[in-house]
Amino acid sequence: MSKERRKFTPEEKYSILQEAEREGSAETCRKYNLALYVVVGVQI
Repeated sequence: MSKERRKFTPEEKYSILQEAEREGSAETCRKYNLALYVVVGVQI
């Protein structure tokens, strides 16, 4: 059972980061099913 890797466009990535700043990293990660370190690591 393998998961297929998702690919986000640069615009989608930017939008997700903006949303994380507004609504919080944890909530955004749950919404998009991302690991928290993916969002937090980029914000630092």
